[in-house]
Amino acid sequence: MKWFWITNFVLFQSAWFICAFFTEYAPIALTVLLALHFALSPTKRKDLQILPLALVGIVADKLHLMAGTFAIQADFFPLWLALLWAMFVLCLNHSLSWLAHKPTWLVAGFGAIGGPLSYFAGIKAGAMASLTPMPILITSLACSWALLIVVLIYATKQIDNRFLIRTA
Repeated sequence: MKWFWITNFVLFQSAWFICAFFTEYAPIALTVLLALHFALSPTKRKDLQILPLALVGIVADKLHLMAGTFAIQADFFPLWLALLWAMFVLCLNHSLSWLAHKPTWLVAGFGAIGGPLSYFAGIKAGAMASLTPMPILITSLACSWALLIVVLIYATKQIDNRFLIRTA
């Protein structure tokens, strides 16, 4: 499926929208969206191999929660946010795969802008709360996302290279 990147993009945007505006229904809805992704994906095995990278994002968000950068109503870590990370990581093979061929500075810049914008929108939608002044929030998210996206793209490339060697 040459055009699956569009499906992946729509599935992720749907997941984000559900998490931002219908948080209480998000775990069930995102489970359905993940199942739909895997049902339709032309690269199921490859997608499954990068899914553990969601843990990198979960750890990053947990560190932000512990530092008080932002807050979410949950005892430990909300399931909906973990599932959103799974959906995001799947974008690395599809709708965000173009980043793998860009210079590191551009990938970092993309993360430094896109990451904070997403969290800022989530705060405005009421899915989370800001506990720090906005300039500090944006700066800390920009720094972490600049690094995070570079690490995720690099790790995805390494996993893809191993995948190609195994299937050759």
